[in-house]
Amino acid sequence: MTKGKGRTIVFGLIGILTLVSFFVVRTLYRVNAFATLSPASPGMCVRVEAPVGPEDMQLDPRSGFVYLSSTDRRALVGGTSDADGDIYLIDPRAPEAGFTALGLAAQLEGRRFYPHGLSLYRDDTGRTTLMVINHPSETENRIEIFDLFEEEVDGIPVRQVAFRRSVEDALIHSPNDLQAVGHDAFYVSNDHGPGGRFMRALDDYVPLSRGTLVYFDGATARVAADGFSYANGVAVSADGRELVVGETTGMSVKFYERDAASGALTFKEKLPLYTGVDNIDRAADGSYWIGAHPQPLKFGPHAKDAANMSPSHVLKVTRGAEAHGGAVDQIYLGLGDEISGSSVAIEAAGKVFIGQVFDPFLLACDLGE
Repeated sequence: MTKGKGRTIVFGLIGILTLVSFFVVRTLYRVNAFATLSPASPGMCVRVEAPVGPEDMQLDPRSGFVYLSSTDRRALVGGTSDADGDIYLIDPRAPEAGFTALGLAAQLEGRRFYPHGLSLYRDDTGRTTLMVINHPSETENRIEIFDLFEEEVDGIPVRQVAFRRSVEDALIHSPNDLQAVGHDAFYVSNDHGPGGRFMRALDDYVPLSRGTLVYFDGATARVAADGFSYANGVAVSADGRELVVGETTGMSVKFYERDAASGALTFKEKLPLYTGVDNIDRAADGSYWIGAHPQPLKFGPHAKDAANMSPSHVLKVTRGAEAHGGAVDQIYLGLGDEISGSSVAIEAAGKVFIGQVFDPFLLACDLGE
């Protein structure tokens, strides 16, 4: 090898290392790896024992009950258990009364049930649908659709759940959260682009912004929006004319104008939140409540071992005049000792209920006046 070629190789390696170092340092700064967090709470917080891994929740405004998605993810990944998860009900007005399991796995024609994001839809007649993301295996992703209704048993109204259909499509390849907009129509976020572990790692750490939002109209699926850095939570406004998508590694939310007839989306604006946005829930007053990861790089070690704490964050976003801009209020910030890896927050019964991905409890904090 000549000296000239040797120098070229050395300078080439230095250039590659410099470029890689730049991306690493940039990523560390953008995900708050060096930030000092100052805990904050809206009031007294207590743990509420819950089914393991209460990753997503939604309040049913008509009944006042909360639907909760539960899967024991550590046991699944660690191979210590392959037990099905379930959807549970809790009354936030009396959380000490415990949880009611819906027993949905028994209805799925032999498929395993490992639920993730969920969404409720109710039309003007009162007909109600529950949709749940299900990962029955490492290579399968489905949206399970159930009908909710009441049936009298010995003169007493009893809540019933009946499986209706399952949706599977090549475009729904890495689903994280969904928003029902009809009894068969929904939007679902793909947090990563297609590909194996290497491409998923690039999505997380570069990031490549390959996340997508898919719209299923009841018959066919299409990409409604793309270019997300880890697309996560999805929610729509009460009138259905605005849709919001959270970005975990993008540390922001994006707002879209929505055409209800076609499902088409038009980008409106991006609101930086400087925290790793997870699930988004629309409250009764129209504000968006967000469970988030202020230092998302600590979430991976926490996923492997509960002893590794991952900070938790809850924000409330109130849209401004004519649905533009708006106020961002910090509701809760913890270092992980009270709750680690917060994924969802809902306002109910004068409290904020905070869910997380792995452990068997919720955190309930008083909101005060």
